[in-house]
Amino acid sequence: MDKEGHEVLGYGSAQIGYASSAYDHDEIHFVLKRGNQKIRAVCDLSTVSNQAHAGCGMRVLQEYECTQNGKEVSAGALADLFCKDGNGNIAYLYVSKEE
Repeated sequence: MDKEGHEVLGYGSAQIGYASSAYDHDEIHFVLKRGNQKIRAVCDLSTVSNQAHAGCGMRVLQEYECTQNGKEVSAGALADLFCKDGNGNIAYLYVSKEE
């Protein structure tokens, strides 16, 4: 299991809609730094509402412990990166780009 500190460099939000509705849910887009690597990842708020003790409460310039192997965190949850957020909840992040 690979646990490392990830610093939040920035974030933004997006409202997601589908053809059947104008608005469905929100996503939080994060830019994280791990060493010299930047990671762009999304925390989907619709996923958060379906998982107990889940959240997207990570703040800029704060460092969070994350793991790429979430089996110990939540069985059955799908995500690329699991981070413990500022509220002690698990942020399920979907990585879109690594630089």
